[in-house]
Amino acid sequence: MKRKLLTMILSVTLLFTGITTQTYAAEGGRTVPHYDITKVGGNWDGTHYTLPNGTLVTDAFFFDGAYTYYLQADGTPMKDKLTYHPDGEHIIYLDSYGHEVFTNFQYCPSVGYTCYFDSNGYLYKDQITFVGDNVYYLNANGAMEQNGWFQFANGTDYGYANWDGSLMNNGFSYDPWGRIVFYHWNGMVARGLITDGVTYYNMDTTDGHLIGTFTMPTNTTPTPTPAQPTHQHQWQPHWATRVVQEAYDETVTKTVTEWELHCFSNEDPSWDITAEWQANRPDLPNEGAYMSVMGYGCSCHTDTVPVEKQVTETVHHPAVTEQYIDYYFCADDSCGERHTPAELGKPDK
Repeated sequence: MKRKLLTMILSVTLLFTGITTQTYAAEGGRTVPHYDITKVGGNWDGTHYTLPNGTLVTDAFFFDGAYTYYLQADGTPMKDKLTYHPDGEHIIYLDSYGHEVFTNFQYCPSVGYTCYFDSNGYLYKDQITFVGDNVYYLNANGAMEQNGWFQFANGTDYGYANWDGSLMNNGFSYDPWGRIVFYHWNGMVARGLITDGVTYYNMDTTDGHLIGTFTMPTNTTPTPTPAQPTHQHQWQPHWATRVVQEAYDETVTKTVTEWELHCFSNEDPSWDITAEWQANRPDLPNEGAYMSVMGYGCSCHTDTVPVEKQVTETVHHPAVTEQYIDYYFCADDSCGERHTPAELGKPDK
């Protein structure tokens, strides 16, 4: 039902034919080949990929050593498309260059909002993610919340998203109606009774606005604290994203073959008059002027010849990012403890 609703809202066209070929593909999904030119070899001209035996690769993912593409039925890369992965379960995005987007935010024109794709290239839905000190929320449709007050997909919690998508998570502040609320570290508004150790704050259980405060009276006769069982932490990793390498543009020079129309002598077909004119007197307007100046007289004909030329182009390299564990938290909501991987002796990736 969720996928059906998402499809209607996003207007995403399922571009891959759904036939089951593997037991681990989702219902209605399938698997397709994935070629890596650094391992398989072959030729990639920027538009088509052929294997070493000359076979044109179609309906497959392809890695050229820097980027991953999906090659369509005609062998060309799919571009600027938000679509289902062939597995029939996940949603991916191919940008205007045909590059699959990984571990990054991406504005998708077909739906008109910014999405986030994880290290597998899969669209985040109803997930919170951290980038540096900022927290972001991708709603049930995969859209980054960035238009003020909103409700999380669970239908219970609220939050506030700034214009750039970062969520309010700095403690006490205000909601859009000027009422005091408390924004947790994960961007969710606190509800119910909370305390800072001195004062108790009664937050509305529906939308979290402050109803009242009170302090606990000091008891001159301490009441013995009953023994409590040792809390067993259930550590869960919290993932965030960091930039490994900033985006940059690279100027690349390469040799291409172009076909030119040349003039040849009828008496001596090996005499390329155009090539001789270009090499000796490029200041003259054409082959006829060249032959006149040189005193040549002959009949000629035209033909096309391959000519190698050097061309330059700019290649854009997007930022390289990676996901890492910035801290571990206890799955018991009443605990509230957080520790860095180093403090717990756990991995950060």
